Amino acid sequence: MLVVIWLTTMIVPVVTVLAGLLLLKAPPAERNALFGYRTNRSRLSQQTWDYANKRYGKLAFRFGFLSMVCCVLINLLWTGEYDALVLIDLIPGIFFLIFPIFIVENEIKCYFNKEGLPYKERNDENSEHD
Repeated sequence: MLVVIWLTTMIVPVVTVLAGLLLLKAPPAERNALFGYRTNRSRLSQQTWDYANKRYGKLAFRFGFLSMVCCVLINLLWTGEYDALVLIDLIPGIFFLIFPIFIVENEIKCYFNKEGLPYKERNDENSEHD
């Protein structure tokens, strides 16, 4: 039973890591309605689309691993009922899945105008966000 609970609590962190990895390795080339980081801001232009997918991929990958660490620590330290453990483990999982969205949306708002054009040219390889 304990193994099932451990596996269940790792679903959200693993999906977050895999989504991040997928967006890093194979981001969608064109704006679409099926796959990728899809928000109103990210779909403003091809530049915002590319930026948002790449940036969310990096963040999701990192935050997914952080979520795994949190879940493992919670699982190791938990002394209560196992039914509650699954719900408790969802908190960091969902937080670290959603939090990068706020970061990416804020960055798009700061770096791009309402038409999706950059305020100034950025060198993403030397960005402080890496």
